[in-house]
Amino acid sequence: IETTSSDFQRAYLSLTDCVAIIPRGVVQPDLDTGKLYELDIGGVELLGPVGLTTNPELKPIGAVAMFLQRVRDWPLNT
Repeated sequence: IETTSSDFQRAYLSLTDCVAIIPRGVVQPDLDTGKLYELDIGGVELLGPVGLTTNPELKPIGAVAMFLQRVRDWPLNT
């Protein structure tokens, strides 16, 4: 199942024996309580490029501009 709904993923995982690739922060409360558990797989092979889609007609300002610059500078500023 492919979905972008973290609520659906958490509910589905808790009702089945399925495995999901999901950000740890989304399921951290479930990991803390033992409702879900993390499989010890992956690592570097799960890291990959991330794309940013922006409207070229709008100039990013404020926090958005800072975020975009931080991503562009990574890993230099880690």
